[in-house]
Amino acid sequence: MTKVSFGFHPYHRNDPLNFYSPILDKVSTVALISFAILTGLTLASAIPLIIFKISLVSTLTYFAFYVIAKLKYHVNVCENAGILTNIKIARQSLVSCRIEAFENGEITAQHRKILIENAQRNIVISGNYCGGSVFRELLDQISLKLNNIPSLKVVILGSPTFISKQTRQLLKSLSEIYSSRFLFVETESFWHLSPGLKHISNHVKALSIDNGIECIIGGSSIENAYSTSALTPKKNSGDPSFLNYLLPDQMRDMDFHIRSSSELHRELLLLAYRWKKLNDYDYENEEKGIIWELLQESPIRLTGNPNAEIELFSYGPESDEPVFETELLKHFDKAANSIHIGHLYFHPTDKLEKALARAVTRGVKVVVITCGVFPGCPKSHYFFASRSKYNLNSLLNRVSQVYWKNISVFEFQNERTTYHKKVIVIDDTVIGGSSNFGYKSLVTNSDHEMFFVAKSRDLSRKTKDILEIDKAHSKVVSFPIQLSCDEYLRTLFNRILAPLFG
Repeated sequence: MTKVSFGFHPYHRNDPLNFYSPILDKVSTVALISFAILTGLTLASAIPLIIFKISLVSTLTYFAFYVIAKLKYHVNVCENAGILTNIKIARQSLVSCRIEAFENGEITAQHRKILIENAQRNIVISGNYCGGSVFRELLDQISLKLNNIPSLKVVILGSPTFISKQTRQLLKSLSEIYSSRFLFVETESFWHLSPGLKHISNHVKALSIDNGIECIIGGSSIENAYSTSALTPKKNSGDPSFLNYLLPDQMRDMDFHIRSSSELHRELLLLAYRWKKLNDYDYENEEKGIIWELLQESPIRLTGNPNAEIELFSYGPESDEPVFETELLKHFDKAANSIHIGHLYFHPTDKLEKALARAVTRGVKVVVITCGVFPGCPKSHYFFASRSKYNLNSLLNRVSQVYWKNISVFEFQNERTTYHKKVIVIDDTVIGGSSNFGYKSLVTNSDHEMFFVAKSRDLSRKTKDILEIDKAHSKVVSFPIQLSCDEYLRTLFNRILAPLFG
């Protein structure tokens, strides 16, 4: 569960002002409970009003100091921790490599096992959400590898949201047995209050094997729902919890296999350092520890015949410019023939919506595949899909009706399944990774993200072939798009809460 601590990560226990300590949170809890009791007694006329007033002033003064002190500390942690260079946004120059698209998360999970089985030197994983039998099996596989290869080193970043008690125990055991070779960095999301309001998490889903000889990047987390083809209905688990009611049973996802990318490998290690630093402000990148040792190893050379020129971007809450939006704008304005968007959200910024409208009016075919609301859809769709529909209607209204023929919209439909892909194809260029076509990735940079821009006719053709499969399992949206009053209200609700949840 996401924790809130006035914008502070729950594991911070050292403050430059010598103000923040584990005891302080407990004092705060006691103060709130005591104030609530005094309020009740005052309302019951059991104590004089003057005592209540003194208590109110004392409590407000305490919490004002508490928040200011922690906020000042967290600005330093969030904006500076983990910056190993002066470059806030990692933008790697074009490199040649071989890349192929995986149609769904089931294929990704199968290849992930194969790559881990072949690892000889190191394994670096950023899983975003980790859990279920898929993550447990991965840890069992890694445990055997660590036992069989004494020199193997493993770094894993993962959110604790779906990690069971038994899996936590396994992670603890691996950390103790292989303390110099296994590191699990927990990436629990939190709220950050400056600059602006950001709900921060690690959203990167990527794998690097042996300094980047083999890599995977995309939208699939290491959790059961992400490890299916998601083309057929899945039997409901029967779990009566609210999360099961709200979240999908399956994710229709997409990932990319890259040979080779020492740049992606290095960025994953820097990401691990950032979160290690966020968890423990005293953590220093000294000449010891797994992260440091892996950063010192020599970059690998390309394996396999290259079929693409790739540029890699890594950004997050430390970034002070909308890097994903900027790249998309550049490529939308260069589009000559087609733009295919396969994304969970269709929540473009005003600039991107205008760029798409310009492309449509110059004859570019724009195809959008996204989520919708339909019978049997996950209840979470009600929160964001109406806004996608509203934005698609807005795009239509930006162009003359004569150009509507250049726009095609599809809503992927499979019971209790979410269309979770994050890929855009502009002519012969493919843009994929973890970044969503939505508020947090485009506007606030709230999450740590990683995406690539690949120039490849072969990759773009194969990626569009996969999107054709998605279209075959989708409903065609007819024009003009009509929104109900309820859909307008849900859109407004989403826009209001976007700073918190994206």
